Amino acid sequence: MRKSILLILIVFSSLISAQECNYIDNYYPLIFKAQIFYLEGKNELAYTSIKEAEKFCPLLNQSSIYEIDILAQVAMALDKKEEALSCIELLVKNYGYKFSYFEEDPIYTTLKENVKWNFLKANSDSMYQDYLKTINFELKNELSIMTSEDQRVRQQPINFDEMLKVDTKNENRLKEIIAKYGYPNEKLIGAFNFEINKADISTMVFHLKDVEYWKPIFLRLIQKGEAPFATYANLVDSNQRTIGVFIYKIYDNIASDKIIDIDNLDNRRVSVGLRTVEMQHRMMELKKIKYGF
Repeated sequence: MRKSILLILIVFSSLISAQECNYIDNYYPLIFKAQIFYLEGKNELAYTSIKEAEKFCPLLNQSSIYEIDILAQVAMALDKKEEALSCIELLVKNYGYKFSYFEEDPIYTTLKENVKWNFLKANSDSMYQDYLKTINFELKNELSIMTSEDQRVRQQPINFDEMLKVDTKNENRLKEIIAKYGYPNEKLIGAFNFEINKADISTMVFHLKDVEYWKPIFLRLIQKGEAPFATYANLVDSNQRTIGVFIYKIYDNIASDKIIDIDNLDNRRVSVGLRTVEMQHRMMELKKIKYGF
């Protein structure tokens, strides 16, 4: 009887944990703080925030944050070498990182005598080949052509009839792709900086027109951690350009009088997975200081 009750409690606890994994509500607020702390050099706070986020949802490694990469660096700064090595292994196995990326970074120098480090180094090429097997190259190549076409028809001089034709074709095909595969993220087609045919569809999102169709799909994909956090807001505000007022302020140069209900702007931003405006500005300032751009 006690075993049955215990089993029920374990199952119930697992269901609650699964329900809590909403990246918009439970993950991004902590990860955005962690990124700020990291850029400020506050390694302990960055580490704590990342680990707190990980309690709710598995860590992602998105191109604008690189949270697993950050965790590896702050773990080294805090002398948590085993955790740093676990992050390195994850990045090599699941995200296509070349081992040379870590070898060339002086922050990892003290790991070079570590047994696990040498194991990862010796097996990194085979890990990379295994990683390649997980990528849908046929889809990646198709999306690469679609993104190229999306940009080609926007070069001057613009033929607006051709642009509309390409956008419609791309949007219809994206509906089919996402219905079949889900959002084409790094798990499906490789990371954005992956060396073979870049195929990030983020730019195409700005040009989608069937907003009401995409809104519930994108919101759910963001909540599940499968689409980039800015996808929903980019879709909506890019379509707001035709009327000249905006809902989420994805463009930095928009005056306050062009924002609908500006008093509730941050609440709206957070509700779809964005940073607050103040946090966005702070993050950009810190990136400029750290990286020079």
